[in-house]
Amino acid sequence: MTPKIHRPRRIAVLLSLVAGLLPWAPPAEASSAPETLVTMISGSGDWVGAGVNRVYHPGNAAISVSGNGSYLTVDVSGGNLGDSFNLDFAAPPGQTLQPGMYERAQRAPFRESTRPGIDISGDGRGCNTIEGRFEVKEITAVPAGPLNPTPTVTKLWIVYEQHCEGGTSALIGEVRINVTGDGGGASIGPRSLRWPDADQREAMPVASVWVANPSSAPVTLGAASLTGSSDFILREDACAGKVLAPGSSCEVLIRYVPAAAGPKAGVLSVPETGGTVHRVDLSGLVRDGATRFQMFSESGDYIGAGQDYSYDPGNSSIYVSGSRAGISGGIEAGDDWWYFDFIPPDGDVLASGSTYEGAKRYPFNDSAPGLDVSGSGRGCNQLTGKFTVTQLIFDQYGELERAGLHFEQHCENAKAALYGILDFRALPTTQGPAKPLVVTRSGTGSGTVRSTPAGIECGSDCNETYAFGRSVELIPTADAGSVFQGWSGDCTGKASCIVKMGTAHSVAAAFAPSGTVPSPSPTPSPSPTPSPSSTPTPSTSPGPTPSPSVTPNSAPTPSPDPDPVEPASTSTSVHVLRKTTSMVSFTGEITPAPARAGVKVALYKRVDGAFKLVRRNVVELGSDGRFVARFERPRRHGTCRVRARYEGDPSYLASRDALTFRC
Repeated sequence: MTPKIHRPRRIAVLLSLVAGLLPWAPPAEASSAPETLVTMISGSGDWVGAGVNRVYHPGNAAISVSGNGSYLTVDVSGGNLGDSFNLDFAAPPGQTLQPGMYERAQRAPFRESTRPGIDISGDGRGCNTIEGRFEVKEITAVPAGPLNPTPTVTKLWIVYEQHCEGGTSALIGEVRINVTGDGGGASIGPRSLRWPDADQREAMPVASVWVANPSSAPVTLGAASLTGSSDFILREDACAGKVLAPGSSCEVLIRYVPAAAGPKAGVLSVPETGGTVHRVDLSGLVRDGATRFQMFSESGDYIGAGQDYSYDPGNSSIYVSGSRAGISGGIEAGDDWWYFDFIPPDGDVLASGSTYEGAKRYPFNDSAPGLDVSGSGRGCNQLTGKFTVTQLIFDQYGELERAGLHFEQHCENAKAALYGILDFRALPTTQGPAKPLVVTRSGTGSGTVRSTPAGIECGSDCNETYAFGRSVELIPTADAGSVFQGWSGDCTGKASCIVKMGTAHSVAAAFAPSGTVPSPSPTPSPSPTPSPSSTPTPSTSPGPTPSPSVTPNSAPTPSPDPDPVEPASTSTSVHVLRKTTSMVSFTGEITPAPARAGVKVALYKRVDGAFKLVRRNVVELGSDGRFVARFERPRRHGTCRVRARYEGDPSYLASRDALTFRC
């Protein structure tokens, strides 16, 4: 439960045409008339704004401000969607709000002693944790006196940015209350439109710039125009030629596409016919460095399924967080989703230029380095691997600023590997070590081997070095009177030979005179079958972990019955392993354990008052009854409630109440 916050006495300043509330003199001319307008621009994935843009002005909403010079609350109700929100802005404890920029803002009621606060919530949605910033452009207050025991704010102009739960999606906008207008009969907002700092090609919110008519006479608008950086695009002008009736509004849509690194600036101009030209200042900052996640999967690797993957801010949502105690994050790209963890061994830290050998599956790595790359329904029961940190930089506050690393992961002790590169605003980008490819020719026939991409021309050039992770195809061509018999070494058979250059490779091509009976390709030795006592623990992947019958190099296991019988005294226990700003990982144990490994259990989380199956959380049990799962952390409350069922069984396993743990 969120603690009750005692805020300063609320002295509401209603702004919906309540005459005589504040001692303002009637405007001498239109340009000096005070304006009130609140905007909220919500990006895709923003929890509070739900990806919808909003505007509140005296013609469609009730707007009030309360508090004092240290902690302000702006209440809006109505607007274009008929909903209500509260917008809190606070100086660091013991200070008062002054014109200027307030960086590193936390959730206002729980801000630390040196941090400013912001908290925008409403329509049943709010954040557990907040990262944000805001700029106070203007603030005026009537000092405390006999009739008002606390200062009363009479003018306020704030430009804000809020991120829920440490996510990349943003809620941005502007609060203008009784701020001097820019002339004409209409009001425009926001007048200062600032997007969040962005990585190159990162998706940004499409902004609505609203033009409202607070006057008593119609206002006719001309066509909008845009000048400045080409990163700003006039997406749609719904105001051109429009006659705004009193109390009505229209919108102009602006898209921001971050391109080259550096600051961006522009101006949107919206004219009134024969009168004032309203201006909106546009700004953004594109970070330098590269953010990307690439994977190169060899044939036989279960996680990558032999495919290559490349994600960047232009085609996916990439979130990375961490410290010297470990780096974690994830990828969301359409139907693709991946998670990754890179953890130093006990007693050590992550450091640039260091390679961490002998990594085991996190979080079951004991004292060894921890590694886990999984997702899209696939995860390893056990793994081996290594990773190298090429770059690791933290800012003055200890927050991750840049990171680069490359990794190698083997699932279920298989020879086939998953290689990859993670860059987080890296400068320069991570390349990974180049690897050699050696080709030899054998047999009594003759021929050549060429590569795509070019490099190998064997005959004359049988040894080349290729970039880390590069896919290289080898193409044999037999000379006249000879035939190609097949591959040996790191390729087998007679089909196309493709190697992933995450490690050194050696391949031999056999040629024989025409008419020679082909020699059989060497058969690889079978991988050792794990004994029942070493049954691996299921994957941390949120999707179903492969059963031993399909996992590479694992012994076949009979499929579970459709409806396993629940022991009379079955119960479930949960232990939280690790929490990030957006995810919580936990282990569970079904006791007594089922008679065999591979039984599937469906996990249900309490959502909106009912237990619902959470997507990607059907897990398999090991022979010890243990499982590992991962949930998104709740948006508003810090408690997870979980129940488990055998898949296909209508009864919950735990006879007592649902398991509750802090998440």
